[in-house]
Amino acid sequence: MKNEFIELCESINTTLKFTKIYRYPRQIQFSEEFTRALSKEVSRHMQILDETRQPIRDLPEKFLKALKFELTELTESKTHKKSQMDLRPRQKWTINPETRIKPSKRGVYDRAKEKRNWSKE
Repeated sequence: MKNEFIELCESINTTLKFTKIYRYPRQIQFSEEFTRALSKEVSRHMQILDETRQPIRDLPEKFLKALKFELTELTESKTHKKSQMDLRPRQKWTINPETRIKPSKRGVYDRAKEKRNWSKE
């Protein structure tokens, strides 16, 4: 019984094929100059110029990852979104000399001493 099941599983696994469909985005069309430069860069990475170096495993995946890094860096620099802090005008503070904290004799602020003075008032 076990042998028949194993044979059946092995026969099914050889007949099944997985396919993956990639669709090209409609909004983007690359220029010929870019595609030529891209093919040149890919061929440069596929060549082994130095015998001590190994060919890159999973080149398409690593190449796409490197492109994503470069692309995000470019888009972030081009579309520098201003944060809320940049949009609001800075508030101008007026300092009253009477309420200003006075330094101690050593020139260093002593919080404990100031706290004792507050409790007296």
